[in-house]
Amino acid sequence: MATQKPTKFDARSLAELDERTKREQDITRESPMRLRMEKFIREQQKEIVAALEEVDGKCFREDTWTRPNGGGGLSCVLQEGNVFEKAGVNISVVYGTLPKPAISKMRENHKSVAADVDNLDFYALGLSLVLHPRNPMAPTPGGLVEAAI
Repeated sequence: MATQKPTKFDARSLAELDERTKREQDITRESPMRLRMEKFIREQQKEIVAALEEVDGKCFREDTWTRPNGGGGLSCVLQEGNVFEKAGVNISVVYGTLPKPAISKMRENHKSVAADVDNLDFYALGLSLVLHPRNPMAPTPGGLVEAAI
């Protein structure tokens, strides 16, 4: 009787594992830091957009996008508003793999980064905003919060 080798499946990527976690359970204090940070910046984006809509009187348009290797984002844009000529409040969540040359460069300042690997998974996220008021005498505020884990 011939025996068949069991099928070996590729390991799930960090992005796939995180998507499953977000789909199947709530993000709590015990969840990985990257998922807690993502939840936090998504909440901040909602609060900022709501506050700006209240000030301007017009609504933001939303554009959700995905990244083939994992992650994605949400762009919220207001154009031709009452107070803002244009405003954007955007988040990006990105998963990827660093190649060996990038790992070597990182090790110059971070000795704890593994030296004996060919590639290394990474995760980065950010929340950015830029506001262009209609009033030419008003300043154009902007901000960026980023984290790489």
